[in-house]
Amino acid sequence: MMKRYLLLAIALFAIYLSHADTLRLMHYNLMQYSNNYSGCVSNFTAKDAALRTIIAYIQPDIITVNEIGNTMSYPRRFLDSCLNIQGNNNWGMGDLTSASGGSSITLANMIFYNREKLTMHSSYYVANSVRDF
Repeated sequence: MMKRYLLLAIALFAIYLSHADTLRLMHYNLMQYSNNYSGCVSNFTAKDAALRTIIAYIQPDIITVNEIGNTMSYPRRFLDSCLNIQGNNNWGMGDLTSASGGSSITLANMIFYNREKLTMHSSYYVANSVRDF
């Protein structure tokens, strides 16, 4: 009788584990994804093509980036050109982190996430003299 309960417990645990999911996290320095700075030319066509290749290979669920332009046009471009492509529309993004930077801070950090697995509950930034995060 004890063996049956043990087998049942193992079977239930195996079923529980089969429903578990994993999240794959990727961080990428976009290297001045907005500006021409010290030889980092923002050739968006070339950068976006390379990023699509990398993202397709890694298949992340969460992508954090740094050195993206501090206006929403740059995260929107990344979202539309690198993530939500070929009929895929499951990527969302957080809030831009340069809210306190003013005109002196030209780069920001950003988070993108797979909306099939995750939901943005809330976000906030930590102000810094170099770059908010």
